[in-house]
Amino acid sequence: MADRGLYVGLDEDLATGEGITPIAKIILDAKVFGLIKDDESCKNWAPGQIHNLYDSVIKAWDPFGSLPSLLPPELKQKHAALYGPAIERAKSSGWNPDQDLENER
Repeated sequence: MADRGLYVGLDEDLATGEGITPIAKIILDAKVFGLIKDDESCKNWAPGQIHNLYDSVIKAWDPFGSLPSLLPPELKQKHAALYGPAIERAKSSGWNPDQDLENER
């Protein structure tokens, strides 16, 4: 979160080296389901706005058990198209997903 508790925006979030943060996942998933525009970064959104988006994302995932493999083909393709570049951006900013797995053990 940025000053005054506002979100820094998806682009800044992915550039922190922290990987794909929980808020970044909410935003990417919201784009998958068409809850926000593909060019929306949610920059300067208040925590309440992010929370409302989270609630909508959870409802959108319900029929698919939160599993990308259960998405219909068009949504599965959109998921891959959004997450692929986000993962690469996070890695190029210093994120090491293997290290995250080690930290969870």
